[in-house]
Amino acid sequence: MELSCPDGARQLRLVAGDVVFWIDGLEHRFKSVLHGELIQFVASLHPETASLEAIFAHFRAVYPVGSPASLERTIHKIVHGARQDLLRAGLALQVIRNVRGLGYRLAEGWRKEDEIDGGRLFCAELEELRGLADRCIAYVDSRPIIENAAELFYLDAERHVVQQNFSHLYSIGCRMLLSLAEPAFVPDILDIKRELSVLMSYVVFWRVGHRITEEAWRLDYRREIAKCIEDVEMRIRKIERFLTPSRPPG
Repeated sequence: MELSCPDGARQLRLVAGDVVFWIDGLEHRFKSVLHGELIQFVASLHPETASLEAIFAHFRAVYPVGSPASLERTIHKIVHGARQDLLRAGLALQVIRNVRGLGYRLAEGWRKEDEIDGGRLFCAELEELRGLADRCIAYVDSRPIIENAAELFYLDAERHVVQQNFSHLYSIGCRMLLSLAEPAFVPDILDIKRELSVLMSYVVFWRVGHRITEEAWRLDYRREIAKCIEDVEMRIRKIERFLTPSRPPG
């Protein structure tokens, strides 16, 4: 879940069921998972106010938070802890505020950003990457391997195929990287860029083998390009986890 405060130019990204959070792209940790969970639950009901009873019911369905007889004291304690964690992380702005006699809601100036559907993030792009890798493997199996004087082995790739593959991966990569252009995703964007750069060396057939048989070269190529796709997908799955919104029970 992402919250932003345009007036203060701040961004807060939270992860459901985790202590990790980001302020303007920098990673921090709550002392308790309840601290982040409370903020997410309150924000999920925005612009409505989350009553103390609703907050307590949300927590009690998953976490041991004590008796309903002490729900007000319990929730205020969690709110105080969350505020202290954010303050230690450098966020002095109040994110949620108390509505006397009613509960809590997002503080003035904060808004909940539209969620990207994490469960479908880059499905089309991943399918294109897998298809491109399959075509590269089939092409490698159909072309001769050449050896130079240094006993280095290369694929005898045709220029037009190399250019087509380069353009295709460039197009996929641009769509992925540009769509994640927000501060909270900077580390993940850089990771995906690195993985795509490695993949690019395979789709343009720059792989080099040394003192190796043609059969072993092709086998290594298949294994290594598949690993490249897995690495890109792993980075995307990590982002999907961060995009999973916190939802109220029921």
